[in-house]
Amino acid sequence: MANAIKRKDPLIAEIGDPRNLKNYLLDSGANQHMTPQFEDLEDVVEGKHLSVKVTNGHIIKCPATRMIKLEMLDDDGNTLEVKLHDVMYIPGLSRRLFSITHFVHHGHHATFTKGTKVL
Repeated sequence: MANAIKRKDPLIAEIGDPRNLKNYLLDSGANQHMTPQFEDLEDVVEGKHLSVKVTNGHIIKCPATRMIKLEMLDDDGNTLEVKLHDVMYIPGLSRRLFSITHFVHHGHHATFTKGTKVL
């Protein structure tokens, strides 16, 4: 295939299970959730011609987007399965990013307090 994307994604052993929030960097500056692992995505949509500008000014193409299932704890400590929508596949990232901005934009909330251990 002439237009095939060559993927050399990090291994799950390197970046952890995508269902575990501990394997994401919580990012208040990111506008979208992102992953460097194509296999994380379900119901993949390709060919949207999206890109993201990273902190060093480079623009990286986003060849695919979609959803990742994630497990979180509610206020009572019960496990919930949630779906992160519009997750961008960004080849070359070293970690998954959980966009706090995107999360709260969709009506959710999170509280961070001094001494709270996120991981």
